[in-house]
Amino acid sequence: KQRSDAVRTEHIVFDKSGRVYWRLAGGSSGSRIVLQ
Repeated sequence: KQRSDAVRTEHIVFDKSGRVYWRLAGGSSGSRIVLQ
């Protein structure tokens, strides 16, 4: 069973304002960083 990179549970940065940044695989276009 394949697992989507979007379900990963480890964040890469957690800032003082409470924002969380996640790195997601982006296929041939490279990786993307998502702010939550």
